[in-house]
Amino acid sequence: MPCNLKPLPRNKMQLKTDNKTIILDENQKIVANILDKFANILEKKYLNSKIKNIFNKISAKILPKKTNQALLAVYIYGDVGRGKSMLMKSFFNKVKVANNLKHSVHFNSFMNEIHQTLKKIRSDSLKTKDELKTATNQILKHYRILCLDEFQVVDIADAMLLSRVFKIIFEKKIALIITSNCHPLQLYKNGLQRELFIDFVNKILLKNCQIVNLDSKIDYREKYIENLEQRYIIKSNITNKTFNDIINHTVNIDHLEPLDIKVWGRKFTIHKTYQDIAIIDFSSFLKEAYSLIESQPKVKSDGFGYKREWNEHLNFIGDIKVETNLDRIFQIGINKCKEIYNEKNINYNKINTDSWVNVVRSKDPVQENFHNGKKYHTHTEISKGNKQFIPHYTYVYYIQMPDVMNGDDGVLCFLGENKKEYFIKPEEDDLIIMEAHIPHAPNSAPNSTIDRIVMAGNVGFDFIKKEKSLI
Repeated sequence: MPCNLKPLPRNKMQLKTDNKTIILDENQKIVANILDKFANILEKKYLNSKIKNIFNKISAKILPKKTNQALLAVYIYGDVGRGKSMLMKSFFNKVKVANNLKHSVHFNSFMNEIHQTLKKIRSDSLKTKDELKTATNQILKHYRILCLDEFQVVDIADAMLLSRVFKIIFEKKIALIITSNCHPLQLYKNGLQRELFIDFVNKILLKNCQIVNLDSKIDYREKYIENLEQRYIIKSNITNKTFNDIINHTVNIDHLEPLDIKVWGRKFTIHKTYQDIAIIDFSSFLKEAYSLIESQPKVKSDGFGYKREWNEHLNFIGDIKVETNLDRIFQIGINKCKEIYNEKNINYNKINTDSWVNVVRSKDPVQENFHNGKKYHTHTEISKGNKQFIPHYTYVYYIQMPDVMNGDDGVLCFLGENKKEYFIKPEEDDLIIMEAHIPHAPNSAPNSTIDRIVMAGNVGFDFIKKEKSLI
């Protein structure tokens, strides 16, 4: 059945621009004037070229009198689709300096370059007192202006590096433009060891950045932009039929084929592609999870057994037959745990593993949680009680998260040394791996209309001596 949605005409989708003027809304004008002011500061202090106003023919707005003219950075935050990246791009393109003196990059790519450069320094056994400083200096080189788009922190490895990296940036007096969807104090919310990260926010980020909120009421993703023939923005829940109509209208479903891609040296398989279109459907995970739950009799716990491999043959090393999407999660969980354990350089010839689908119900949960009294558990103790193998690691893949979460609803809490608590709020398609002995407890979401559903598993490593035959 053909889709009834039609793309808007091209002339309705283009930004209204000419050679000198960019038409901005009132909130964008405020940010543009701040960037103009920042450009003038750069002209006087760091650049030997005259910088004209980046945005012409816009209403003049002066900066607040309290603005610290010595600030080296502007941090722009606001909801998605408000024009943050567009303003930063315009700033970058209009600043009259040599291209090798300025650099614009997505924040994730920037941090990946940091990690990759660190890895290379260590693999090359370069003698340096400060590996991170050496890596950062190599990347920054002669840059005087750095633009970081879509600044976010979701990885503890990045969180722990940022303080040093930004300190180096500001010590080098590099002018910095940052865009983000949230205020600095909202970054890395509920992340592990966040108190260390907040120290970086207060002492480095807030100290050196002018914080600007782009509070535009217009979502410009709904309008056509350059080089896009058509797009659909779906804001509300739709039926599978409607979504399939859109897919059928866009691609030739008879010519869908898998495609292997490499991202940062790792291979990923997209199972459905057509020309330059990729179709990724996470609903299949959910369907298989519900099918497993419904196929098993009601139990007092929230766990529904999936696979157990600890009784397999001696040389089982973690390779399973992948036939379903849940099998794929199971295999990925095993492989990631193997990667971590292999770094220890400890011999093993057998892997013990099991997996299950776990449900944290929003209504009348079986498992104790924050709302019914927090109760920590470890997978080491559970396995001992069940007389199973003792795991080294536990992995959790998040298939479905609650749709309504307030405060600490839906968080996963860890109990560290000295009984200190750490919180993280997972998102769908996250994979979390923890040492099996760490106490943890999930929280439900009483206001949600759907349950939290995850697939989890334990992985343990054994070295079993083979008995020598006397014959």
